[in-house]
Parts: sequence; C-alpha cells; structure tokens
Amino acid sequence: MDYRKRDEYVENVTNVKEPAYLIIDDRCINFNGDYSDLKNKIESFEVWYKFMI
Repeated sequence: MDYRKRDEYVENVTNVKEPAYLIIDDRCINFNGDYSDLKNKIESFEVWYKFMI
C-alpha cells in the first residue's frame, strides 16, 4: 500500500475505545472491581501465541 495515498482507504481512525459490553482483543484483561484479582490476572498474564507452541 502506498502510505501517501492511505486517506483513500482509511478514515475515522481514533485512539479512543468506545464503552462496550464485549471487546474482542488479543491482549485484554477483564477488571471486575476486585483489585487483588486484577493483580493476580496481571501477574499470571501470558500472550496467546505461547499456547500455540
């Protein structure tokens, strides 16, 4: 793709994630209001592709 002409193909790009009931992402950690649970999820987080080996 010629990046000088990218405006022909891409529009409305933003860095804002709209509030949603469900987000599908490869690097998502769910926060349920419990900070100790969040800490455990962060400490035990592994990227998805490590499970493919």
